Amino acid sequence: MTIFPEAPHRSGRTRITWASDIHLEFCDDATRAAYFKRLAESPGKAILLTGDIASRNGTARHLEEMQATTRKDIYFVLGNHDYYNANFRDVTSTCDALCARNPHIVRLDKNIDPVRVDELACLIGHEGWGCGTAGLGIKTPVRINDVVYIPDLRRFDKPGLFAAMHRMARQSADHIRALGTRAAAEFHRVLIATHVPPFPESCVYDGQPTAPEYLPYFCNVPLGLALIELAEANPRTKFFVLSGHTHSTARYSPRDNLAVITAAAEYRYPTIAALIDTDLCEF
Repeated sequence: MTIFPEAPHRSGRTRITWASDIHLEFCDDATRAAYFKRLAESPGKAILLTGDIASRNGTARHLEEMQATTRKDIYFVLGNHDYYNANFRDVTSTCDALCARNPHIVRLDKNIDPVRVDELACLIGHEGWGCGTAGLGIKTPVRINDVVYIPDLRRFDKPGLFAAMHRMARQSADHIRALGTRAAAEFHRVLIATHVPPFPESCVYDGQPTAPEYLPYFCNVPLGLALIELAEANPRTKFFVLSGHTHSTARYSPRDNLAVITAAAEYRYPTIAALIDTDLCEF
């Protein structure tokens, strides 16, 4: 499958509106309302969000407002900014409570089954995390804002931080590997939503490859390895990975049946990354 916002739509398949890094905490009420209107008017029957929806524990509130306005199903994974100024447990419990009371809002990390999109395609996902091993690894001199604004990370020294990052990255890889294997047994096309790009080649910032000193925080190597395993074990299934985090567009296909797209983003200007049309199957 591929992404062509302008492509003609043929009956029998599904369109999904994809957005990433929309950072609604930086938007005033008018900007947010206008953006929700664009989502509502998009031809996508559902909305897919690949993280950094908001911060300061406002993600659930904005998701609820988005769903009430658009009246569409929303599938999402969280990003690092969704945990800013709030601990992991509080954000998770707030989002879990939202999903429990509104079945039209689904956090993919918690799904134990692939989400059926149509007869050929399904959707799985996990937020992911920078694994700490890409680029310069723990030798990097860079210290990013996550350590300042996420209370659960603030308490670590550097070795503890990188161990925690790697553990969270491995969790996402294990989740995607397990669900991806099940999905490939039933579906020909598997959409995979995650926040952090799984390959260095899919990490681009301001139009340039992410520098080695930043890659530990911007690439999920364990997930990339899991994706290669899935692609090689299931050559007749096409895996299509959607990510964000770096705020620049990138496209990388490490295998013939595996493509990774990273979405561009800009603070205060939330946008639609693309329409995903499962009727189109070119890589």
